[in-house]
Amino acid sequence: MKPTKRTVLIPLDQQPEETPQDQASVKVSDSNLKSEDLFSTNEFIPTEEEKEAMSMTDEKFPTFDTNLFGSTASDSSEKDDWTLNLKEASNKQSQIAEEFKEKFASYMDNYKQAIQQPEPSMASDVGQKLSPKIRSKFNDVYKFHNNGTLVRGPMAAGQHLVGEDGRVYPVSGSEPNGYVHHNNMHLHGASVQMGSSASNAQQKEGFDPNVGVHGFIPQAVEFLQKAASSATEIAKVDRDGRPHQFAVITILGGSDHDKLTNSLEGGITSGLIEALAHLGLAKIKKGYESTQNLRFVDFYVQISPVLFNNLGYITALEVRFSNTDVYGEGKHYIYLHRANDIGGGKSDHSLAEGRTQQQAKALSEEFAWWRAGLELAGGKIGSVESTLGGTARVGRYALLHAKIPRTVFSKDAVETILLDDADYVKNNIGNMAQEYRANFATTTLRAAYGSLSKRLNGVRIDLANRFDLDQRRLRQLTCIESVLRTLFHGVPALDPMFMDLSDERTAIASQENITDAKQFIIHDPVQNNPKGPWNLNRRTRVATSTSYSFGEISAIALGQRSEETIEQARELFGRARGLATSVEDMLEAGGFCIVDIYAPRGSLGTGKPLTKNMIEMVGQVLANAFKQAGSDKVLIHCHEIRDELMPNANRVYVRLTEDQPAHNMLLVSTHDAGVREKRTILTDPNLDIIEDRHFAHVYAFARLFNQLIEGHEKSNYRFAEEDAALLRAFYRHFYSNSFGSQPNLLLGGSDRPLKK
Repeated sequence: MKPTKRTVLIPLDQQPEETPQDQASVKVSDSNLKSEDLFSTNEFIPTEEEKEAMSMTDEKFPTFDTNLFGSTASDSSEKDDWTLNLKEASNKQSQIAEEFKEKFASYMDNYKQAIQQPEPSMASDVGQKLSPKIRSKFNDVYKFHNNGTLVRGPMAAGQHLVGEDGRVYPVSGSEPNGYVHHNNMHLHGASVQMGSSASNAQQKEGFDPNVGVHGFIPQAVEFLQKAASSATEIAKVDRDGRPHQFAVITILGGSDHDKLTNSLEGGITSGLIEALAHLGLAKIKKGYESTQNLRFVDFYVQISPVLFNNLGYITALEVRFSNTDVYGEGKHYIYLHRANDIGGGKSDHSLAEGRTQQQAKALSEEFAWWRAGLELAGGKIGSVESTLGGTARVGRYALLHAKIPRTVFSKDAVETILLDDADYVKNNIGNMAQEYRANFATTTLRAAYGSLSKRLNGVRIDLANRFDLDQRRLRQLTCIESVLRTLFHGVPALDPMFMDLSDERTAIASQENITDAKQFIIHDPVQNNPKGPWNLNRRTRVATSTSYSFGEISAIALGQRSEETIEQARELFGRARGLATSVEDMLEAGGFCIVDIYAPRGSLGTGKPLTKNMIEMVGQVLANAFKQAGSDKVLIHCHEIRDELMPNANRVYVRLTEDQPAHNMLLVSTHDAGVREKRTILTDPNLDIIEDRHFAHVYAFARLFNQLIEGHEKSNYRFAEEDAALLRAFYRHFYSNSFGSQPNLLLGGSDRPLKK
């Protein structure tokens, strides 16, 4: 006879419930703080794996492995078939069960006390300000609100803002100052980009050793990263206790904007991961190359849409960096302004459609956000990059329509118009040479002489090659330097190497006053236009760059490369002046030139490959070389730059900027297009019955430029109509109403007769 098993009664409050150990149901956050093991001597302390699988509540006990007590749950024999869930036990096991029950109850009391101890208040701190330890990484680059589905906001329901609390605010009123202040959207510095070439919106995302990171998002993040780290290195917060925040302001055509926003919804590309990894904002772990799974990538930057315009399109992206020790606690922004539904329209013909006023008005309403952010923190725009395209034209008119004041720009701010080399235009797009030169003329006239030039008086214009990649990164560097010099006065790290900042600015201003001439003025040769003459309000310059290794710098300083340096100076002059004309030596020396030398800070000093005396000697050698190459006056400016801001920290960069009068640039560029060349448009057929055949020839450039002028006149936009009178005066220097003959006066000044 089998002995009857005895029932062991266990109190209800101490009976464990079986909980399935489903790892997928247990969410473990990376930001949770690890609780300290307070009872290391207790034999029932769970392992780290068990802790992660536990779900501790008042009603449930953690599941545990009964193998700890010498038996397995799968063994159903009478001798060792016992677990805590069995209601029956043998007489031999009853004592063990009672002892276990007591030990377990004691353990649970202690464990509950431990977990009920007050932990650091994380929820409130995370919502307001994330500490570097908590915000260690992000699971994804892009963060979308509304369960990750929000890419476009409400259609035609007005502007919408996603606040710091995740709430969506419908924007009321025309002035967003209150929303900017409430959401801490202040800005200390910004860079403006207008057009596809300026923003690289059509470039694929990735990394190239020669170019660095490329693509719109990587290059925008790189600018914000460098600006934030540079400002944080000097001061964590500004004088009002706010963290430093920066922005990239971009005006895109409709197709480019759609392509960019659709890419956000489409997910993270491998090129973006590669670019972020190069910037130190992503860590690629083993297993990613084979699986392409984002579980094997840690991100240290996060981008989320926070502002939508009246049509629901994304207007602003918020950028956060995880490493707040290096980049500060600030939120940075990428403003995406959509010019229109198709694109800006490469030619000024599109002005005749009459959409320019509506486009400029819509953009000006969006511009109010970053303008309010800049005015709130006293920030400045450090640079403007634009092109010859229609998107840049709409962007300039929007700046004029929004009444962006000159005070928003830093004292050293520069607008760079990106061009193609004249030889490239002739050899590669020769069939479009006249259209290209016509766009160059209208863009330069509007920017230097037109309506916008009066508002941005003093913001100089640089003409640069859009394929010069080193120069692009140098412009990024100078923008950051210009903004920081405005934010931090008297910081030694931002001072020039050999003089005061005021000395540099005064030297440039004095040379511009010396070289000022009456030929800069454009008159109407017909003398019947009451709106003229037009003064040159913004000085125009041509720019190019080169770089030297440390060994070459040492050789130049010792005078071992004098002849090579002179030849290189001539090459740089030819490269810069070649932006306007393909004919060599047509443009002679301008009024003066500026040579900027950028030396990495980490390589300067005793025991380093470079010294300040060496840089000073190199500056003198370069000054002599550029003077022998044809420049009457050379200004040398030396800069000590953080290694992180340099395109390559193991090289010294030299940037040449030559002051070239705008009327000279316009004159040689227009003649390079063949303005006096006639084009056959009609010919009688070669038939025997036709005794006197007729031919019709016209000046193609004249008809093309006249159409562009009529486009401005028919735009029904007062700023474009004002520019039309300027363009008409320019046109009359090349063509007259009497059989297309050229007038007797040259462009620039009113008393310069044309050579017959």
